[in-house]
Amino acid sequence: MGLLAEYTRKYLDTATTEQLQQDWEELKHLNDAGPEINDILSCQHSCTNVQVCDVQVCNSSIDISQ
Repeated sequence: MGLLAEYTRKYLDTATTEQLQQDWEELKHLNDAGPEINDILSCQHSCTNVQVCDVQVCNSSIDISQ
């Protein structure tokens, strides 16, 4: 298992309900950034330039159906 998965599992296993709620409140504003997954999926055949946060991915043959 990767480091991120291990860290996440440990966090979820050990954090209290109060800690989870506090962390969610602190990070909630980040949930409103970027496109919705349905928008991404609906344009999978026509999108050639996708930008997520500060990273730009260009590909003329995007295929996420696999």
